[in-house]
Parts: sequence; structure tokens; C-alpha cells
Amino acid sequence: MRTLVLVFAMFLLTAFVVQTAVRIEVLNFQAGSYLPRKDRNPDGTLADGKWRVSLENGPRDRLRALVETFGLLQYLLAPLLLIFAIFVLLKSRRSWVKIGATLSLVVSTIAMSLTLYREYYQSLGW
Repeated sequence: MRTLVLVFAMFLLTAFVVQTAVRIEVLNFQAGSYLPRKDRNPDGTLADGKWRVSLENGPRDRLRALVETFGLLQYLLAPLLLIFAIFVLLKSRRSWVKIGATLSLVVSTIAMSLTLYREYYQSLGW
């Protein structure tokens, strides 16, 4: 029973991480591939400074709001999902659970690479 609770939590976390990563990528595409920010000075600081909000609710503003909230959560949730997936993969004997854990492992790896490549935290200019 305890293993099924862990599997259920892993699948919920996988769904949340996938949904957040896909939403960020779709909004990034709509915003003209804004992430990772390319407006950097030679010393590595951002030329425009903070990522400002405009008065209209355009794709860049929605992307900023999403990165500011759920995007930063990816730094915690994707490694947590990786740990869950490895634990479930090693402990479970059922084949469908192992397949799900492998899928969660792939999702967490992709989500972590996107957070680092797209520089969610650094792009905010904090």
C-alpha cells in the first residue's frame, strides 16, 4: 500500500512537472524565444536589468509570471521527481510501475536540463 502511494505521488509530480515545462516552452515560443536571455553585458550581467512587466498582458508577460512562480519551483520539483523515480524504479517489482518510473526519470532529466539551459532564475534579473 505504501508503495502505491509513492507511485501515485510520483505520477502526480510527473504530470505537474511536464505541464509546467510544456507551458513555459509554448509561451517562450509565443514570446519569440525570449529564454535564455541574450541581452548580456561582457561581465555576464543583463543589459536591460530586471525583466519588466508591460501594461499589456502579452506572451512575454505571461511567460515572466509563469517563470517567476512555477518555473522557479522546477528547480526543486524536478530533482525531487528524479529521486522519487529512482527509488520507485529500484523498489518496485511490477513492470508497469517500472515503465512509469522510467518515464518519470526521463521527464525529470528533461525538466532539469530546461531549467538550466533556459536559465529561469537568471533570466529574471534578480
